[in-house]
Amino acid sequence: MRINTAAIVGMGALGLLYGEHIQKTAGVGSVSFLMDSERLERYRNAEFRINGTVIEIAKKHGIPVPVNEKFYRIVRKREDLY
Repeated sequence: MRINTAAIVGMGALGLLYGEHIQKTAGVGSVSFLMDSERLERYRNAEFRINGTVIEIAKKHGIPVPVNEKFYRIVRKREDLY
């Protein structure tokens, strides 16, 4: 069985992380986020980036982001288990 689409409740850090992972596997447009109308309005035009992207941008500008790097390493190690 192949899952073609997924809906994630909320847009917290883990939701975004899972969303990115699912989209890489299932393709663009495969992930939807469910949220209340207030949150939808607040984030309607926002662009979200996952820790790996933050690290890349920070390196280009010489900005240290040790917490992001640590979190990124932990997540990548967990991904290797699957």
